[in-house]
Amino acid sequence: MARPTKFSEERAKQIGERLREGATRAAAAQSSGVSVRTFERWLRTRPDFAGTVSQREAQAELFFTLIVTNAARTNPYYALEWLKRRRRAEWGDRVQPPCPVCLEAKLQRLLSELS
Repeated sequence: MARPTKFSEERAKQIGERLREGATRAAAAQSSGVSVRTFERWLRTRPDFAGTVSQREAQAELFFTLIVTNAARTNPYYALEWLKRRRRAEWGDRVQPPCPVCLEAKLQRLLSELS
C-alpha cells in the first residue's frame, strides 16, 4: 500500500509564503516538513503547485529588486552592484585567470629558495 501524501493546500500555502519571503526552495520545503525530493516530485506532478512556486519566487525577486533600486537612488554602491549582477558581461568584475607559465616560474623560484 502506498504511503499517504504529505501534500495539502495548507502545506502548499506555507511553502509559497516562505518562497515569497525569499527563502530557497530547499529551506521553504524543509521548514514546512517536506523533503527536497518530495518538493521536487510535487513540482513535476502538480502543475498548479509548480505555477504557484514560480509565481511566489517572482514576487520575492520583485520585492527585493525594488528594495535595491530604491536604495540605489541615494547610494550609487547599490546601483553598481545591481549592474554587476544583472549585466555581468558589461559591468561585472573582470578577474584574469592566473598564467600557468607565471605560476610555474613562481613555484620554481619558491622551491629554489627553500633548498
